[in-house]
This record gives sequence, C-alpha cells and structure tokens, in this order.
Amino acid sequence: MEINKLLKKLRIENEFSQSDIAKRLGISEGKVGHHETGRTPVTIETLNKYAEIYNVPVGYFYKEEEKQNYVDDLLKRLLDEKIITDVDNIPDRVVNMIMNAVKLEIQMNLINDKK
Repeated sequence: MEINKLLKKLRIENEFSQSDIAKRLGISEGKVGHHETGRTPVTIETLNKYAEIYNVPVGYFYKEEEKQNYVDDLLKRLLDEKIITDVDNIPDRVVNMIMNAVKLEIQMNLINDKK
C-alpha cells in the first residue's frame, strides 16, 4: 500500500480528523489532505512525525517486499563477512544490530530518492 493511503488509513483507524493531525504536525489541514491523496510528497522528517503520532515504526510505511530485500541483502552481507555463521542461531545483540541497520538503510534510501 502506498504511503499516502497508509496515512489516511491510520488517521481513520485512530479516529483523528485531518485538523487533529495538522495541529500535531504543525502544518495546515490542506497539507495533511495533500499527503493523504499523494498530491504532496511527505518529507522524511514529517513521516517520522506521522510515525510518532500513530505509534508505528517508520518502516511501516514501506512495502514488505522492499523491507524483505533489505533484510536479505544485509543477511547475505553478514554471512559473507562471517559476522554471523548460523542464521538459525543469531544472538539477540546481532538481531538488534540488523534491525537498526535496516531502519537506517530505509531512511537513507528515502533521503537519496528525494535528491
């Protein structure tokens, strides 16, 4: 599902009006409407604020396929570099490191896509 549709879905599920969201974000109600229709792209900073309001991770707004590709690529790199050797027994600290790397990778790709 596209980011704009997810924004609207979350707003409705959380029983917020566009006015409520606009006040929380410090933007106009019209801008919220534009985000929800896809007319105006959402900046990474604003997307982070939306994620906070709806209490979801920023990665929620990205396609599962994209997230899985990042995880697969990262896992392959970790295996190639011998950082991990057994995918079925990854220590919690390494799992946390992978999760943080994936989040960062998604954010960096967003920034690069905007350039």
